[in-house]
Amino acid sequence: MLAWPHHQIAERLRGHRLRGTSLLRATVAGGKPHQVQQELTLQMDPKGSYSAVKNTDPQYGQEVVFDDGWLYIRLRHNPFIRRRPQSEREPRRIADRMVGLLPGYVDLLGRFISTSREGEVKLASGPAVKVRLGLATRPAALPAQRGRARQWRRFISVQKISGTVLFCARTLVPLKVDLRASWSFHPPGDVRGPSGIPRTVDRQSVGRMSLELKQQITDIGAQIAIKPPDPAQVRTNLDRQRLEVERQMLTGERPLTGRVDNVNEGDDGE
Repeated sequence: MLAWPHHQIAERLRGHRLRGTSLLRATVAGGKPHQVQQELTLQMDPKGSYSAVKNTDPQYGQEVVFDDGWLYIRLRHNPFIRRRPQSEREPRRIADRMVGLLPGYVDLLGRFISTSREGEVKLASGPAVKVRLGLATRPAALPAQRGRARQWRRFISVQKISGTVLFCARTLVPLKVDLRASWSFHPPGDVRGPSGIPRTVDRQSVGRMSLELKQQITDIGAQIAIKPPDPAQVRTNLDRQRLEVERQMLTGERPLTGRVDNVNEGDDGE
């Protein structure tokens, strides 16, 4: 359940608010310490409209509103781009990526996590099951890793995992998560974007990472009102190349540091 993408949570909860933070620290022998801090918020109404914001340190930010069949997308300091989704599933995929911190780290660390039930607690939304997280005596079997960029995951060694999770007793959705971990790794040869791994490293060196992650879901079933952005902040007459670049950045197909050029007024990007 910790690795559920957001759309699986949305199917069970409908209206809700989700907030999360993560702090990733990384060092590689001979290099300077590096850290990446991320914050995210998402609110969704019972019909599936949503607004989401994800910020990575001071440099990078993404904001998406999906309302009345329209997507409004922007990177930090840019106007919103208003367009129709390219498919019925595109708004869902974007939301999954926007709030993908927890599933992403569980994908990395999940085989090293042990769990122990500690009884039930009461939350405003109803009963919840408290589960304590720890470091497994033996990691589970290694899943297949696709792509060269993910091969470094095969060789991580986890030293510490701790934390707690409160699962909704009815839906099994993780309503409150506090996860801390530390591990060592051999860095890949080519690193791009704000990944948390220093860019120029010796592939034979040993790096160390530590993670502090918190996430909480509240206002379950609430009648949350989703509103489109102020029209003054929205652009529609944009070059189709610009639209495609923005879409690729939001879905992770292009690094956030990619250029967004060729903004014209003569092509309706809807």
